[in-house]
Amino acid sequence: MSTAISKAEGSAAKKLLQGLLTELALESPRYNSMSQEAQQEVIDRLRLQVEDAVRECVATIAADGSDALPVTIESMTFKDGCKVVLKGISTTTALSVASEVGSRALLVLCDPDAFMGDLDSVKGKPNQGDLVGEEGDQE
Repeated sequence: MSTAISKAEGSAAKKLLQGLLTELALESPRYNSMSQEAQQEVIDRLRLQVEDAVRECVATIAADGSDALPVTIESMTFKDGCKVVLKGISTTTALSVASEVGSRALLVLCDPDAFMGDLDSVKGKPNQGDLVGEEGDQE
């Protein structure tokens, strides 16, 4: 694995999400005035977009110009050679793969989840309390 990929692994998605949220907080008074729950909804929507983008980037880089199919290796059997069962292929992709049965292929192992880091640790900021204290004193 290249040094650049090793450095990105484990933190790329989290850094992207945190960068997006920093820019959003700097540029949007509306975001800053949202409750923690509303901020979390925005973060959750952005998280899904970041995850999709990182998965697509990892597949593109790993494929290095070849066709790539994002799949899960469901099982592997070692009898008369090696047989691998893949899971998660869409119907359209399955039809494309079916036309390749019998031909040689190169299996590149690269788990996009390794680049997600602790994406779930990115949370909204707690609600800001009133600017007036409990007894009416300004803080």
